[in-house]
Amino acid sequence: MIKLLGLILLLLIANYQISVSQVVLEIGDNSNEIAQKIEWLTKDHNSSDSYGNVSSSRWSYDIKYSNGKIIDVIQCRSNELILEFRMVTSYCKHYVMEGGKLAYILNQYEQISLDQLKVFYETRYAEQKIGKYYFSDDYKHYTQLYLHDNGYATGEWRTTNIAEFPNEMKPLISKRLKAMEVENNQRQIELENKRQEIRDVRSKIYDIEIEDKALYSERKEFLKKSILEYLRNESSERGSETPYYSYGPNVYDLTYTLSEVSSSYPTEISCVSISGTDRDCVLFKKKALVLMMPTKIRDIEVRTKASYKNFKVIYFHGEVKVTKGKNGEIKIKGDFPVNTIVVDGINQELKTYDKGRYLIIYEVGEFGDDRFSFIDVY
Repeated sequence: MIKLLGLILLLLIANYQISVSQVVLEIGDNSNEIAQKIEWLTKDHNSSDSYGNVSSSRWSYDIKYSNGKIIDVIQCRSNELILEFRMVTSYCKHYVMEGGKLAYILNQYEQISLDQLKVFYETRYAEQKIGKYYFSDDYKHYTQLYLHDNGYATGEWRTTNIAEFPNEMKPLISKRLKAMEVENNQRQIELENKRQEIRDVRSKIYDIEIEDKALYSERKEFLKKSILEYLRNESSERGSETPYYSYGPNVYDLTYTLSEVSSSYPTEISCVSISGTDRDCVLFKKKALVLMMPTKIRDIEVRTKASYKNFKVIYFHGEVKVTKGKNGEIKIKGDFPVNTIVVDGINQELKTYDKGRYLIIYEVGEFGDDRFSFIDVY
């Protein structure tokens, strides 16, 4: 098995294939088909990309005939980087035909000696060497090295046919082939089990309140922060003649769902108004309140949801004048929302203040089951 930069040769176990830059060459392919693919690959490699860049290596091809039939399709590569050899060199690949079909492949190196080639293969394939043959990882292919009649160091790549090997080697090759077959079958079983696990996981919608309570709480806090920012913006537009802005009290049942297995899909929201004036859930139709849901459970992209039941939204923002008497009694003057959240917030803030008159700027409310109070005293 030889891996090359630019044109990567992969031995595909299941089909005795060589995959070359997304073009598949199979042992047993028709000779005309091989010739057409090599012609296309060569021209494609030598052409410039969309940015005008051209590869530093150049390829050429030729086709040899005998009695009107293709016997050899030759592809030569100059100035080619061979990753496994860690060198730039020139060589030719011969796709040799027998009976009109691809039978085997010769890799012939012009600038590499046979001894150098053996060193490269000993470094990479020593553990898979049996006799003089260097086998691929799956033992379904092998390479034999020799000096060809034309004087080039050659690697002859073939599919493994036990009957063609010496008798003393057949038991070991057969044993390793069977071992790799068992290993490959086990790998396929594990792969299918993993695929089934993914299918099972993706068939459900996962409630993050159950799957990840910390994340569930984090999403809830994000939602409350988004509501606060949205209502603050709404309050800032109320005008100076309006002493305060109020929203609610409203109570909702909310469910956010990531309904498609993809982070690019927006979260869907189901909103039911339990009480209050926002009967159509207008607040949660605002884009500013879209809650992005997690997209993975156990590192698998899935559908998720989060439900927040009886979610309260109460918000008041304004300013008011206050008088604090000797006995600590607090009197609020002017127009303000008559709500215990506002009154309680002001009373709590002025506990440590002396008697007197104060201007209070308040922002108080309740989101979910959490009250908040931001009060400035002047």
